[in-house]
Amino acid sequence: MFNYLKKRSSSKGMELLLEGESDSYKLLRMSFLKLLPFLLLLMLAFENALAFDTSFNNIQVIDEDRLLNGLNNDLSKEHPLYKKILDEFKDQYETIGQRQAQNALQGKNIFIGGGLNKIGIRYAKSFVDFNVNIERQLSPDLFDDERWIVRDVFSYEISANKLLSKLSDEGIIEVGESQYALFAGLSFRRQYTWVHFADSYTDGLTRNFQKLFLPFLAFQNGNYKNLPTQEILKKEDFLTFSAGAIGSMPIAGPLWASAGALGKFTKLASVQFQSVAFDERVKENEALRMQVEKTIGAEVGLRASLQIDFLKLLRFTLLSFDFSYSYEQKYKVHLSFTESDLQMMEEDAALKKELKRGIRFGKIDTTVMRPMLLALEDSRKATMNSKYLLLLIGGMKDQSTTHIQVTKDDKLHTFFKHFYEKANFVQNIWSRIFGGVMRSLLGLDSVTRKSLVDLRRLEIEYKSSENLIEKREKLSINKENFSMVIERKYNSGKLTKLTKKHAVEILESYGGVDPLVWHLLRSQQLQGPLTLTGKYIIKKEGLEYFNKLSLKEVYTVIKETCRKRFFCRISLEKSFDRYWKEVSHRSYSKKLYDYCKPKFKLFRSAKKKRYLWESCIQKRTKLSIDQRLKNIPLWRFKDFAQKLTEKSRTKVDLYNYFGLPNVFLHGSFEALDLEGRDFISYFREGDFNGLGVIDSYLLDNGLNNAASP
Repeated sequence: MFNYLKKRSSSKGMELLLEGESDSYKLLRMSFLKLLPFLLLLMLAFENALAFDTSFNNIQVIDEDRLLNGLNNDLSKEHPLYKKILDEFKDQYETIGQRQAQNALQGKNIFIGGGLNKIGIRYAKSFVDFNVNIERQLSPDLFDDERWIVRDVFSYEISANKLLSKLSDEGIIEVGESQYALFAGLSFRRQYTWVHFADSYTDGLTRNFQKLFLPFLAFQNGNYKNLPTQEILKKEDFLTFSAGAIGSMPIAGPLWASAGALGKFTKLASVQFQSVAFDERVKENEALRMQVEKTIGAEVGLRASLQIDFLKLLRFTLLSFDFSYSYEQKYKVHLSFTESDLQMMEEDAALKKELKRGIRFGKIDTTVMRPMLLALEDSRKATMNSKYLLLLIGGMKDQSTTHIQVTKDDKLHTFFKHFYEKANFVQNIWSRIFGGVMRSLLGLDSVTRKSLVDLRRLEIEYKSSENLIEKREKLSINKENFSMVIERKYNSGKLTKLTKKHAVEILESYGGVDPLVWHLLRSQQLQGPLTLTGKYIIKKEGLEYFNKLSLKEVYTVIKETCRKRFFCRISLEKSFDRYWKEVSHRSYSKKLYDYCKPKFKLFRSAKKKRYLWESCIQKRTKLSIDQRLKNIPLWRFKDFAQKLTEKSRTKVDLYNYFGLPNVFLHGSFEALDLEGRDFISYFREGDFNGLGVIDSYLLDNGLNNAASP
């Protein structure tokens, strides 16, 4: 072994003196050092080869050089895909936008102030390699009664089959028929969302069309750094299997129409910029916030293999300059910039590089961006599903608990969100038969379209260091650590006598829609597809109201909720009894347990002794109203809230349990008029009592925005 290694500099260069070595070993060392530069170059070349790996699992590359020639890493350079869009829209987007806006405005003959209005603009354009969809939606601002929120969505969709056919025709790749069929229904979608504001509905509909038609330019020229106050600009990527050979669509989740079928898009990544208002600043001179999120690649097996191949092709071809997705663990990074930070970004090459990396959906080096780091967020989700399906009428239940950790100012803040969903649906019979044939003959799944979906959803959010529902521990309640949202969503395709009757019943009993809408629907002035969404937000005050109700009052309300439904009443009463025992009594000791144990007497039945035992314990452990308002057995309340979400039939039920002043309702109703134009009615009831616990915390600390897309 060497005694020591010493470096010495001379005019002839650097020499290595290795004491204790033989002359032959020294000669070998010197030879290695001479070869070292060449080895480093070889390693660098190998690293670049790995960075642009052209190996595929389901595709054979014939012309690798032509495939690699499409790579372009300069975000500012014009790319063929966006050049095609610019050539189509740059000289006429204003004309197209005004024409679509006037078409929407002409339908205002059924407008009622504050109640009914047109949803906005929709426009689509098909290119050779991809399709473009454009949509503008307007809605009242919950935080400002005199302002409208304008939500512009520009998206393009790339079909895997189209891309494979094009590259195959050009002789770059070779795909067999069996492999080609595997990619059926697989597509990529990029969506740009620009949220801005208008003083009136008409202004929102007829202005700022560059934000609707050309939002990608803001990412290319850096204009995302110059957003007007409170505006939000977001870019998202999605993958989907729609009606493909192995595509299977769950009932819940983001839906997208593609070739006449429904599919589910899985979000890959997003980057969002938000211009900060003065009263929303979380640090001095804050001007801009940036949020980068990557989701984990949850697919496994063949589907994951196909998705990875498709993503690689996109990286080499249509999205070469603006795409760097890879399957990795989920993460979310929040950054905050002052005016001086933005100036420094232009001068510091390392910071500028990391910013571009984030825009391209690469993972940001938080050590480099530490001065701008606002918080780190990590989510873990455990999901439990139970599904049942009859021939045409079915349903689905889903519940999960998400653990959210937010690090801010080197302090860890922990939240939990319990989610429960139940959906009833009616399937299209021909779609059902086709799906059965595909499974029986080919062993493949296919999308079965639903002609009616009735969805009920519950979200309970709380701030705690532990999962109290799982650990079965109580929550010390306050305004900042508890919230609940109950949502009812009804969606139907073509209206039939049955679906129309069902829709009117829900409008009357569960929504807050203007009564004129009921009349329009009954008189057949509106047609499907229609969607009704109502959200009920309940905070700490609603839970306190519920806990102050006596046993007799709760049983009366349950009776009104269920009416003649016997099993509904049994289910709610049992669930409430379990909750009541926990919330109204403290824990008892072994000593009290033994003290209350009935003394043995022959004439007492086991049932009687059990009753006396429980009565004794309950009498000595009963809590006062003030005491039971402080600590809530969340696992029991969760069970009751889930039952209530399932069984309630009107909004009055929720008012009875939680108090009318403590429930805030907002939602919308969407349909088509007789000429096929979009129709929407927004509604709200009660006093706005803020967002959920998690969103309120993020909003108060500059990590989110109420108008966030």
